[in-house]
Amino acid sequence: MSTYKRDYKICKDGPTTYYLRWPVEPLFRAAGTTESLELAVRTGFTARTIHRWKHNGISDTHADMAAIALGLHPITIWPNWIDPYLKGAA
Repeated sequence: MSTYKRDYKICKDGPTTYYLRWPVEPLFRAAGTTESLELAVRTGFTARTIHRWKHNGISDTHADMAAIALGLHPITIWPNWIDPYLKGAA
């Protein structure tokens, strides 16, 4: 029942993107680095968080925050950034 309640709270205000994860490689390219520690310094996240992103992907919220920290809009890093929201609204 708790899973149902969590999913209900997530979905009640619009389409769910809670489970959507973005790949981290485009973020490394946008930052111009291949080192996790350097990306952590540039984005303000911990190196451990960057390591988790490599294995699990980046959530929408963190992807947005990381892109802004680099001075970019998420759509410039992930070109299909808006597609899941458009599909949910249709």
